[in-house]
Amino acid sequence: MTPVRIAFVAALVLASAAAAATLAPFEPGDWETTTKAHFDFAPGTPPMVARMLAAQTAAPQVRHHCVTAADLAVSPGSVLAISGGICHYRKSSFADGHMALQTECNGANGEHTITDVVGNYTPTSFTATGSKKGDSQPGTAMTIVTSGRRTGSCTG
Repeated sequence: MTPVRIAFVAALVLASAAAAATLAPFEPGDWETTTKAHFDFAPGTPPMVARMLAAQTAAPQVRHHCVTAADLAVSPGSVLAISGGICHYRKSSFADGHMALQTECNGANGEHTITDVVGNYTPTSFTATGSKKGDSQPGTAMTIVTSGRRTGSCTG
């Protein structure tokens, strides 16, 4: 093999490795996510507020959503579908089946929250746990457990 050909093959290998490193860790398609939240209330939280929030989060929420290759190119975290459109990822890391993200959300009610999420993933599934603290109830924390699985191609 000539030196020029060796250099060309080496360049192709490096380009392929770089492209693979930028690919999303998930496959596009229809994803089902199941989310369950639990509150750890701050001392002094009014009992009525605690009961109301506990009732709202008693049952897991199951959601289907289509995640495209374009969505994944912008944010691999789009598979988690935890934002409801009011959040953005401040940081995200996906490597060797482990993920770590930090979201910042500004709710319609003016609530500002930061959520740290850690978990494990494969190209077609994930499990993640998030710890969320808001500005309005200092000391109150919410733990969010989310799991997801790719159920097939997007329909619609």
